[in-house]
Amino acid sequence: MCALHMHIERPDTQKSHSIPLTPAVASLIQSCVDSAQTVLRVLRVIGDEDLLEAFLPFQLEDAFSSAFLLHVIRVVAPSLLHDSWCDDIQCILDKMISKGSSVAPLRKLELTQLEQLLTPLTPIYDPLMVPQQTDDPEGRAGGLATASEEPGWDFFDADMSVGISPTQLLDLAAQLDVDFGG
Repeated sequence: MCALHMHIERPDTQKSHSIPLTPAVASLIQSCVDSAQTVLRVLRVIGDEDLLEAFLPFQLEDAFSSAFLLHVIRVVAPSLLHDSWCDDIQCILDKMISKGSSVAPLRKLELTQLEQLLTPLTPIYDPLMVPQQTDDPEGRAGGLATASEEPGWDFFDADMSVGISPTQLLDLAAQLDVDFGG
């Protein structure tokens, strides 16, 4: 959400491009993308086998939260995901609606409204903005800024409910950084 906030706060001329992400942040976002897309693929397979549960909220909420996350990431870093997830969420929701879920139509409408709100903010896909892993000891790739150099990361400091600085958060992310081969 901080990255989305940074993207929204940028001048209109810069919104057509992705925000620069450090490799550690890009790795964390990629982990979120992989997880959300996996959830949607699994639910779609379950739906194709006619095993989706339409009356318990768990699968619907898993699908909704995954799609919500992917809609936000599409605005922040569109190069990190593929659009096949859009078909998956539509199939899942349509299947739940056809099975009589009373909440699925509402969730589908909410996702449609979210997409309409975020579409004007979605940058043009720019493959040059995809951060690449390097042997740089500073953890930066291709001139990407560190957390302290990126405007907007001070957002955390404005809200005292977060007890970790942006630099500490990115240091932690760098320690947790795992290459998923993607």
